Amino acid sequence: MKRLLGSITLVLVILLAACGGGLDRPEPRLEADRLVSWDAIDNATAYEIETGEETITVTEPSWTIPGRLFGELSIRVRATDGDRFGDFSEPLDLTVYLQLAPPDGIRQENGAIRWNAVAEATGYVVRINGVEYPASGTTFTYQVLAPTTVEILALGNPTGYVRNSLFSDSVTLRAQLASVANITFDDGVLSWDAVANATSYRIVIDGDTYTATTNELILPALYGGDVDVSVTALDNTSTYLSSIATTTAISIPMVELDTPTGVTVASGILSFNAVTGATRYDIYVDGMFYSTITTTTYTLPTALLNDGALYVQVVADADGFVASQPSTRAYIEVTAIATESALRAIDPDGAYVLTADIELSGSWVPMSFTGFFDGDGHTISGIVITADEAEIGFFTNLSEAVVQNLRLEGSIDLTTTSNNARVGGLAGRSTKSDIENVDVDMSILAVSTNGVGFLGGLFGQSEGNRVVRSSFTGTIEATHFTVGGLIGLSDDPTAEQWIYQSAVTATITVVGGEQSASGGFIGRMGNNRMTIEQSVADVVLSGPGYVGGFVGYLGSGRIEDSLALGTVEATSAFLVHAGGFIGRMEGYNSHVATSISKVAVTASETGDDIFVGSFVGHTVGGTYHTVYDNCVYDMATSSLDRIGNPDSGRGDGIRGEPMNTPTTLEGFDTSVWNFTASTPALNWQSQQ
Repeated sequence: MKRLLGSITLVLVILLAACGGGLDRPEPRLEADRLVSWDAIDNATAYEIETGEETITVTEPSWTIPGRLFGELSIRVRATDGDRFGDFSEPLDLTVYLQLAPPDGIRQENGAIRWNAVAEATGYVVRINGVEYPASGTTFTYQVLAPTTVEILALGNPTGYVRNSLFSDSVTLRAQLASVANITFDDGVLSWDAVANATSYRIVIDGDTYTATTNELILPALYGGDVDVSVTALDNTSTYLSSIATTTAISIPMVELDTPTGVTVASGILSFNAVTGATRYDIYVDGMFYSTITTTTYTLPTALLNDGALYVQVVADADGFVASQPSTRAYIEVTAIATESALRAIDPDGAYVLTADIELSGSWVPMSFTGFFDGDGHTISGIVITADEAEIGFFTNLSEAVVQNLRLEGSIDLTTTSNNARVGGLAGRSTKSDIENVDVDMSILAVSTNGVGFLGGLFGQSEGNRVVRSSFTGTIEATHFTVGGLIGLSDDPTAEQWIYQSAVTATITVVGGEQSASGGFIGRMGNNRMTIEQSVADVVLSGPGYVGGFVGYLGSGRIEDSLALGTVEATSAFLVHAGGFIGRMEGYNSHVATSISKVAVTASETGDDIFVGSFVGHTVGGTYHTVYDNCVYDMATSSLDRIGNPDSGRGDGIRGEPMNTPTTLEGFDTSVWNFTASTPALNWQSQQ
C-alpha cells in the first residue's frame, strides 16, 4: 500500500511540473502611459513578455514599453524560475502612442533654417519670435535681419498613434550679412562693393582660397583667361552670420612672366634664377630658338660650343601666361682685354672683359656695339672724342647690348652738322640694352648747327633700356640740344624702361633751342614707358624753355623715391616752364611719388608765359588723375609756390616743408630714405 501511494505522489509531481505547477499566472495591468506591471510571483526569477511580434525577458515585475512599439498592442506575461515556466496571463490589450522627440541640430545654412529629421514625423512647426509657420521638410527659408529666436516642433499622426513632440529648446539665430555685389577686375585688382558689418572676405579663385580685410584683392600673377570667382562676406566678431557666397566668372588678361635673371654660362653650363609661375624655359642661341627645358640649369652640347655660337638667352613660359621677354645675353666665350690695341680691335657683336685699366693715347673712334662688355671694375681713361656723326659717344650706339662694371673718363668736344644728333658719354643712342654699374666722368661740349639734338651724360637717346646703379659726373655745355644729366631723350612707347639707384653730379649749361628741354637727370620723357626709382640729380643747371632739376619735360612715365638738389635757372625771355624737380608736367600718363626737390629756382625774366615753381614749373589742370603723390619741396631753399601755374594747374600731392634741419618726412620709407642730415639722401648713396 505504501508503495502504491509513493507512486501516485511521484506521478502528481511530474504532472504538476509539466503544466507549470508551482508558478502562479501573472495578471498584467497598465500603470501609466507606457508602464505595465503585475504582482511578483513566488519563486519566479524572470518574466517573459509576448507582444505578438517579439518575446522580451525582464527580471522585475514591470515593463516599460519601448518607443519602437506603438499602436494597438496585445501582451501576455508568464513567470519562470529558469527551469519551469508558468502559464501566460490573459491578454492585456493596449493602445500605445509614440511621443516624438523635439528636433535638434537647429542651424543657419545658406539663407535658411535647418534641423535634423525626426523619425516618424509627418511635418514640423517653426516658431520664429513667437510666430508659427508650417514646414514639410527640415529646411525653412527665412532671411534673418536681426537676432531671432527659433523653436521647432515635430508633428505626429494621431491616426497612426504618433503624438507631436514638444517644442525644441529656443535657439538664437544671427542676422546674415548681405551678399557681395558687383565683383569686377581691373588692372590686377579684384574688387567688389563693401558689405555693411563685414570684417573680412573669403575669396575663392579656381579653387584657391584667399582672405581680404577690405573689399579688394591684388591678384597674384597666377591667373589668366576666364576664371570662376566666389566672394563671401565674413564677420569675425560672431555677431553676424557669413553671407551667401556670390560667384561669377571674370576674364583676366594673360600676365607676362618676369624675364629670367642671373643668366650665366660657366664651364659650358647655362644657369639662371627661377621665375615665379614658369613651368618651362626656352633657350635661344644667337637669337634663334634652340631647346626647351624645365630646370634652371642646362649643359650646352659640345657641338654647340664648337660651332662658334656667341650667346644664349632664356625665355620663361607657362600655360596660361604670356611668355617673358628674352633675358640679357649670356656669352659662351668671353675675350679678355688688357691693352689699348686690343680694345680698339673689338668686334661690334663680340663678348669682352677688361682685365686691367686702360689709358688711351689718342682720339677714340666710336663704333656701334651689340655684344657683351664687362669692365670688371676697371677704368678706360684718356677718352677724347671729336668726331662729327649722327650718334656719338664711347659707342655710337648700343643695341641689345650688355655693358657692366665699367668706368669711363675723358671728354667729348664736337660741333655737329648732323640733323637731330645724339650725343652721350657711353653711347649716342641705346636700344634695349642692359647697363649696370657704369660710371661716366666726362666733360662734354657740344654744338649743333643743324636743328636741336639730344645729349645726355650716359645716352643722348634711350629706348627700352635697363639702367642700374650707373652715374654721370662732370660738366655739360650744349648749344641747341635737349639735355639731361643722364639721358637727353627717353621716347619709346613700345618697351618698358627702368632706371634704378642711379645718379648725376654735374654742372649743365644749355643755350639756344628755346623750345628744347633740360633736366638734371633726363631732358625729355616723351611718349614713354619709363620708370625711375631711387635716383638723384645734384646739379647746377641753366637752360631755356623747359628746365627742371630732375626732368625738363615729363610727357609720360613714373618717378618714385627720387631727389633733386642744387640750382635751376631759366634763361629764356619767353615760354619758360622751370621747376625744382620738373620743368613741365603733362600729367596724362605720368605719376611722381615720394620725391623731393631741394633746389633753388630762378628765372631771368618775368611775364605771362614765364612759369616758375618750387617743385614744377607748369602742370596741367582739369580733372585728370592725381599725378603727384606725397611729393615735397624744401621751403627753406625755395620760397616759390609749389607749381608755377597755381590758378590753373594741378598741384595736389605736393607740399612744402622746411628742411634746414634734419626732417623725417611723413609717408617716406626710412628703409629707402636717410633723414639724419638737413639734406635728405637715399640710403644706397652711403652704401657705395
